[in-house]
This record gives sequence, C-alpha cells and structure tokens, in this order.
Amino acid sequence: LDACIFAPGLEHGALDVDAIRSIDAGEITANGAFLRAGVNHTLPPEERLRTAALFAAMECAALLLLAPAAGVALAGSLAPGISGHVESLLGRPVAVYDEWCASRGLAAIARDVFGGKEEILGIGVNV
Repeated sequence: LDACIFAPGLEHGALDVDAIRSIDAGEITANGAFLRAGVNHTLPPEERLRTAALFAAMECAALLLLAPAAGVALAGSLAPGISGHVESLLGRPVAVYDEWCASRGLAAIARDVFGGKEEILGIGVNV
C-alpha cells in the first residue's frame, strides 16, 4: 500500500485552502502550487522533519486500519531521517528503502511487461 497521498515531502505537498484560492485567482498554476507545498517552503527548518514524520505516520496508521498485519516501510530521501519518529508514533518497526527503490521496481515491471510476461504480481498484463 502506498501512503503518499497527503503527506508532504521536502519540496512537494498537498494543496491547502490558500493555495487553491491562489490557483482559482490565476495567481499561480496548480503545478506551481504543488511544487511549493513541501515542508521546505511551508515550515521553519526546526519543524520540517518532525512534521513530515507525523504526516507519514498518520497515513500509515490509516492504512493499517485496512491491513493491520501489514508491514510499514518508508522510501525516499526523507525516509532515513524520519523513520525513528514514525516508528515511535506507530509503535512498530519501520523498514527503510532508498529513494531509488520505486524506480528499480518500475524498471523490473517494464522489463517483464515488454519481455512477454502475462502476469505481474498476480495482475494480468494486456499490452
């Protein structure tokens, strides 16, 4: 399960009401607002990692309601810096993967799809 729906990153993040109003007023594009919604643009330096950890933990906790036995993993450049705080908030271990793990996984899927596999992770391939 991927929990990066609302949790902000360093540069990117979910749009708040002020950002939506700025978009509606034509002051900024939606993409421009998204690119300036991360914790580096919205919070003082001393609050950035703690806030990112809190948002990540909240999203993981919500997903754990659906799959209580699932493991929790963080990936990306922030993962090593926030994993301890996320573990503390969730009360369970958190695996940490680097910022390239999604790229490696997508490359493996592409290799299999274009190599003729008919199924990837139990999902039928229809090219």
